[in-house]
Amino acid sequence: TLESRDSGIIATLTSCSAESAAEREDVARYHGYHGDGYQGSNVDVWQQEVRPVVSSTSSSCVTVGWRVNESLLYRTEENMSTYILSRLHPDQGPGPTHSSSPTHSINLIPRPNSVAATSSAHIEDLAYLDEQQRHVLSKTSLGMLKQDSGSRSQHNRACFSSTINLKPLQFEIPGLLADWMFTGREWLFQELDACLCSDDPETNRGVVITGNMGFGKTAVIARLVALSCHGNLMWPSASSSKTIHTYGQPAHFSHNSLGRREGDEGERRFPGTPEMRKGWEEALQRLAGQVVSYHFCQADNCNTCLVPEFVHNMAALLSSAPQLAAYRELLCQSPPLQSMLSLRSCIQNPSSALQRGILEPLESLHKERKFYLDGAGLIILIDGLNEAEFHRPDYGDTVISFLSRNIQRFPSWLKVICTVRTSHQDISGSLPFHHISLDRVEENPAIDHDLQGYLMQRIHSSAEIQNNVSQSNGRLDNTALTKLICHLKTLSRGSYLYLKLILDLIEGGYLVLKSSNFKVVPVSLAEVYLLQLNMRFPTQSSFQRVLPLLNVTVASLNPLSDQQLFEAVNAGSVSGGTIHWGEFVQRLQQLSCFLLQRHDGNRMLNHPSFREWLVWREEGQDDRFLCDLRSGHTLLAFWLSRQDGKLNHQQTLELGHHILKAHIYKGLSKKLGVSSSVLQGLWLSYSTANLSPVLASLHNLYTPNIKVSRLLIAGGADLDYRTDVLNSAPLLCVHAHLGHTDAVALLLDHGAKVDAQT
Repeated sequence: TLESRDSGIIATLTSCSAESAAEREDVARYHGYHGDGYQGSNVDVWQQEVRPVVSSTSSSCVTVGWRVNESLLYRTEENMSTYILSRLHPDQGPGPTHSSSPTHSINLIPRPNSVAATSSAHIEDLAYLDEQQRHVLSKTSLGMLKQDSGSRSQHNRACFSSTINLKPLQFEIPGLLADWMFTGREWLFQELDACLCSDDPETNRGVVITGNMGFGKTAVIARLVALSCHGNLMWPSASSSKTIHTYGQPAHFSHNSLGRREGDEGERRFPGTPEMRKGWEEALQRLAGQVVSYHFCQADNCNTCLVPEFVHNMAALLSSAPQLAAYRELLCQSPPLQSMLSLRSCIQNPSSALQRGILEPLESLHKERKFYLDGAGLIILIDGLNEAEFHRPDYGDTVISFLSRNIQRFPSWLKVICTVRTSHQDISGSLPFHHISLDRVEENPAIDHDLQGYLMQRIHSSAEIQNNVSQSNGRLDNTALTKLICHLKTLSRGSYLYLKLILDLIEGGYLVLKSSNFKVVPVSLAEVYLLQLNMRFPTQSSFQRVLPLLNVTVASLNPLSDQQLFEAVNAGSVSGGTIHWGEFVQRLQQLSCFLLQRHDGNRMLNHPSFREWLVWREEGQDDRFLCDLRSGHTLLAFWLSRQDGKLNHQQTLELGHHILKAHIYKGLSKKLGVSSSVLQGLWLSYSTANLSPVLASLHNLYTPNIKVSRLLIAGGADLDYRTDVLNSAPLLCVHAHLGHTDAVALLLDHGAKVDAQT
């Protein structure tokens, strides 16, 4: 690897071998795989999985003469692993289906000073992202075919294979499985299409969809992704008997692929004249065919909320979009351009990576007519901007502030559709976008029609629901049914999630409606969650058995695997009292409908609103089944502390975050005569061999967490440690150069040398 200390990876050079040829054959098979057609009403994809392949990498130093910066230093790294994509047999994941849309009656709980770390100062420390957080599209070794021995003025040249070293994030929406059905919102897709196609610059740059939790914002974005060229990345375990639309061509839709049923059911799903239904279908087809990138911000998966990840993911998806094949070709031919988009470069300067690595090349290719734009242009989807606010850094941007600062640089043909919760819509006020609200049920009759259509479809497609709401003689009373539908619509106030959970309870026989009296129906989403947990855990002792699992889950910054959950829950037991694996599996099974398993094996709660309900209640609400965040942070801190010194920089920063949040020494300072910050620093120092490289890690340099940095210094980190940037400048120099006044004050307060040199 040729690594610039300031500019990131320049290129990976490997010797030609039979292994490289085999890898190229695998890549060719991968590109051929995407040539399938899209059919069916469900999201149907092939399962993809990463398979490691070790390449033969030269360990000798190589000088490459690109005109990036002749004074830069390069070095090679050994034992580099490369990855290729292999097709496996489909694996339909188990578990119930839950709506992933945010809900409407619970406020957002801020998580200030969360550790939003993506890397350390060394490139090899980004390996955890490659292995756990990303899909790998086509990462293979770059072959150095020959090296020109010409004059110095012409520079040495290296030939590269046509591969791209960019990997998109692995997004997954709990509850939205491959057989997920979407209903309604035809009016919304038509309005989105009309806004983006208009000539009004105040509305055609982008659209912000606002709505309360559970109103279907995430489902709308997921619907467009599912029907786009990237649908196979979101649902990798769908049945192999059905396929996604052709990779490299705009989407072509059948009636079923749009969620429409044949016969009478189709008429109920798409009310109105045939011309109106045709217009709605065409609008959805155009929108999905223009989608070239997407991003889901998820508060319980912090990597999805970070700006460097956002930029890197956008570049990876744009390069794989069939509409932008010319951009992919440009990246293959320009290793310096790929270096500009590496995760290291995105951390150092995300705005420069966006502008010089994505926007300027796209605009140049467009002016040269290297790709064709059909209709309004191309679309980038971003869901849950408010979720990213959970991980607001002390310095640097959140996704919404980064987008606001750079949106004017976007080409006029590159549109953005994003979503934000109504209670936080003020954060999107700086975006020059048109706003569409999903809350105004009284003002917009189309929203009421959507709810009506969803209820009718669920009731008519389920014999269990019909039997549950029928009269004692077994007959379905239309009058009572109409009254029930009106009652549920009123209680939902527009929330699809509330309707779904209520109908699930009725379908399962947990709510019996044999009369026109609907007093047994929960009146809010909070009451629905309370009823669900009461049924699953009828006694306080039964809930206490699974409480540690929930505590760890709500406190974790990332989804955890079953093994990680098992180790974290047992980390609180020093001698005896540990939970055996068999008992742990039983407790985990009790939470199976709430704690869902992703395709990568990690666990996530079924909906953000359920997570917030577990940690916070409105005044006057029942406080049963509350989780203890401090207990979860404590268990995670104990677990990370017992990794035998194997923590990387990212994990060490997370350990510092959990130590601060756990605050187990609270109230002991006077009793022990030692400050709690000193005790926390000792705890951190005993868990990691050397804290100095962590303090100087790349992310903590460019977006420093002041509280965690103070903890690292208390644990013994070197204040004058030399970094890997700015010609090995010391910490104080780097933070002063970047304008981090709080970080500079912190270093000076603890005695950093002001005359330290690079």
